[in-house]
Amino acid sequence: MRFFASLVISAVIAVSLAGCETARVQQPVSKTSTAGSGTHQAPVRVRSTFTEDEAGEALTKYVYPNGVLAARDAAHAKDVSDFLAQKNLNVSITLFLKSATYAADRATLARQLKLIP
Repeated sequence: MRFFASLVISAVIAVSLAGCETARVQQPVSKTSTAGSGTHQAPVRVRSTFTEDEAGEALTKYVYPNGVLAARDAAHAKDVSDFLAQKNLNVSITLFLKSATYAADRATLARQLKLIP
């Protein structure tokens, strides 16, 4: 008898209120087993300080033209995803828009899209 199981843990982002924000991102973890044997991927954790800058604000408005609680603009989100792929940055759009680590890349993209001078 074969048994297949799949477990997916969604991303978790935790933000502290002390001004030093950190993100804890766990990518999906999948476990597939066949009669007791299987594979397992360990979660990936990322620690980063969240910042607000001109490029991040402009890109956030670009990706979420109706506000961050509304759905993303698919074409604009694709522009950002394509830029991330071009730069070999394997991070979510949300982390890219807020993390201090990607501030220079955000400025580059915002200038390419003519969102900031």
